Amino acid sequence: MTEVWDLSVQAVRRFYDVVVGAVSQVNWDPATWGREAYLVAAGVVVAVFLLVLWGRRRRRAAGGPQFLLTNGVVVMLGEAEVAAEADGGPRRPAYLAAPGDADMQLRVTFNNLNPYPVQLLEVALTTGGGRLPVVADASAVVPPNGAVDVVADVRDLPGERGTLQVFVFATRARPQNLRVTVPLEWEPWNLRYRVKATHQRVDPARGTASEQVTRMQRAAARRTAARQRLDSAARGVRQRMGEAWASFTERRRAAVAQRRAAAAALAAERAERRAAAGEPTGPFAVPLPPSRRREAAPEPEERRVVDTDPGAFPPDPGESRPAEHVTVGEPRVEETPEERPRPKLEFPDEF
Repeated sequence: MTEVWDLSVQAVRRFYDVVVGAVSQVNWDPATWGREAYLVAAGVVVAVFLLVLWGRRRRRAAGGPQFLLTNGVVVMLGEAEVAAEADGGPRRPAYLAAPGDADMQLRVTFNNLNPYPVQLLEVALTTGGGRLPVVADASAVVPPNGAVDVVADVRDLPGERGTLQVFVFATRARPQNLRVTVPLEWEPWNLRYRVKATHQRVDPARGTASEQVTRMQRAAARRTAARQRLDSAARGVRQRMGEAWASFTERRRAAVAQRRAAAAALAAERAERRAAAGEPTGPFAVPLPPSRRREAAPEPEERRVVDTDPGAFPPDPGESRPAEHVTVGEPRVEETPEERPRPKLEFPDEF
């Protein structure tokens, strides 16, 4: 036994020495590699990539949930007009697109191809003519490798094409919230939507369609409330600006009226003062200049003279009058240019 152990230890040591020697002889500088070395490295990288991709696809195919929607139709309820009447030529089908505001019914079979049960949450229908999906509850537990028939009444599905989404919750799958999506196509000759079972796919879902509708409705409600608050604030601002302008206009009118009253009172006070002082005034209560006060004021009795008095006549402009006979404010009599003596200019005989 001891010999076997010694031989095993020696073999391991020799293998280690061989590996270390081989690795030490390998040149790890890519600049010195040849074409054969590059081909070997590229082959190793491609092999590793293919192994990883194959392992991922195998895990997805083996462990991914598998569902199938079959026998899916969305039919119109009640009596409706079919295609137009044949007129001997090619048939002209009516309702090339699904009519709006029509009562319809969804009928589809949901197949669970997994070895564990799943829970159906809801069904959502979306068409090209509608903005929000039409949601219907589908609360049913599908047994392992079983199937259930889903029937739901829907309304308002206008358009030519759409999608059918079935939301599922699986406890053993990762992720647990799943969504099965399959396209719809309108058949005007049958007045129904047909489910294309060969184009369906299974994707992880973050939430249900009702949550999406709720978020959109909540966002619309927030926008409406914000718009109402903005309108209310704008109305309040306009009202306050109107009140401020009305107050400013009223104060301005009051100030103008006050200034006018003060000016009228001042004018009346000045007129009273002039009347008390005996100053003659004109038609606008303005004091007359001194030159016109003599004309407006009546002459006293003692200064009136008789026509026979030679002093009553105005003196000759050429005569000089003493200072006591000159009245203040009387216009000055100036000499005419002919009467003024002109200076004589004398020039020397030689310059």
